[in-house]
Amino acid sequence: MIEFFSAGVLGYLLGAVPTGVLVCRALRGADVRQQGSGHTGGLNVSRSAGIWAGALTAVVDVLLGVAAVAGATLM
Repeated sequence: MIEFFSAGVLGYLLGAVPTGVLVCRALRGADVRQQGSGHTGGLNVSRSAGIWAGALTAVVDVLLGVAAVAGATLM
């Protein structure tokens, strides 16, 4: 039961990381939520900060998902 709860907490915490906001702020100094569509995903980041920033955001988002699944599997 504790493993199930821990996996949920881990997934929630990893999913709460605003990758797009962090990447756009680090590379451009702007808040991606105030630009374009207002979403924090890779497409809006690429529109706001460039294609490489959008690609980085997408890759990190995928890796966070993989980390959540791997962490839950290993528990």
